[in-house]
Amino acid sequence: MAHRSRCLADLNGIERIGVDKVLWGNDYPHYEGTFPYNTESLRLTFSGLPDEVRRKVLGLNAAALYKFDVEKLLPLAQQFGSTPSQVNTPLPRDAIPRDSTCYLFQQALYSRAPT
Repeated sequence: MAHRSRCLADLNGIERIGVDKVLWGNDYPHYEGTFPYNTESLRLTFSGLPDEVRRKVLGLNAAALYKFDVEKLLPLAQQFGSTPSQVNTPLPRDAIPRDSTCYLFQQALYSRAPT
């Protein structure tokens, strides 16, 4: 899982900066973005992190910053978003999208030994 450790390296020091100050975003609709494999990218990057940290980084911090009404957005998140159990499930190497040009997937495919 060498790639996973590199993904998490981007989050090193999050406690020092403050979990409440870190936001996640994707590069949709750019070719190097993760769409339509957003859930896979979240699994590759964020599985194993504490649920509270994941929820803040993946949405609650942005909602607070932009003063979104989380209660009003919750039905949309439930309808269209990835579930906590999905994100917390590590992405096995054989499930990494081969047809994506996203650097995240390309690095994961070619930077670690087959499992």
